Amino acid sequence: VGSEMCIRDRPYRDTPDFSGRDIAETFPQLVGLDGVRGIRRAFADIFVGLAAERVADIQRVLRHHPIDAMLTDGISYGPGLVHELGGPPWASFGDGPLPFEDADAPPFGPGLLPMPGPLGRARNAAVRVVGKRVVFGPAQHRWDQIRRDLGLPTGPGVLASAPSPLLHLQGCMPSFDYPMAEPPPQVHWVGPLRPDPSPWHQPPWWVEVLR
Repeated sequence: VGSEMCIRDRPYRDTPDFSGRDIAETFPQLVGLDGVRGIRRAFADIFVGLAAERVADIQRVLRHHPIDAMLTDGISYGPGLVHELGGPPWASFGDGPLPFEDADAPPFGPGLLPMPGPLGRARNAAVRVVGKRVVFGPAQHRWDQIRRDLGLPTGPGVLASAPSPLLHLQGCMPSFDYPMAEPPPQVHWVGPLRPDPSPWHQPPWWVEVLR
């Protein structure tokens, strides 16, 4: 009571600031790419490729402002590196599929349905290997190089490194994700990340959702 909190934004300096502008204007290398090619290039050049720049921006803020913890979206590579370099702990939140590996859950992306038993686990493992090499191979190479440049040892794969190993807040409920035999202990499903619009009118099919 009686205290006042002042929240101020700090601009990017080294990291390109998208800020809702036309994506082709900020990232021209993505023009004409869609599907797998677009994801492959975006991860390698933007999500992972700009991690070092994000580290520099965050460290600049830390030099002037004490920070107890960082909260970031699940593919904002950078805060985790800052933590490994001695910075504050970090938590992530997710608004897309969980990237954690589970033998009984297919990797997200291809839209495969769960398949129980040894055949399903073999299929999941094969698809996961292909995805790592074909889709995320360039991003993994870039990630390994960035870690070496920062003096950090080899860490988990590029997808496994996206969510925080300390606390991950998943913006939905477990039934929206693939069933996992052993969900990672740091994952907490927290429901939708935005409030329902008001006023909101139920569509005719809403009863099916509730059922």
